[in-house]
Amino acid sequence: MNITTATNGTLMVATLSGSFDLEDAQRMADGLQPLVAEAGARLAIDLSGLDNINSAGLSELISVVTRAR
Repeated sequence: MNITTATNGTLMVATLSGSFDLEDAQRMADGLQPLVAEAGARLAIDLSGLDNINSAGLSELISVVTRAR
């Protein structure tokens, strides 16, 4: 899995691409946590480049959203 980030005005966009499996869950969390830790940060996660995602990936994605709120 690859993670790229870009800023579009006040919105940060994280794009995930490739295949997402169990080993990638922690790497995604580590990559996205600094983006959601900033007060008032707005983050969009683009999943259109993923070939597949398993339940561990979905669970971690939900955790990121929960922490962001």
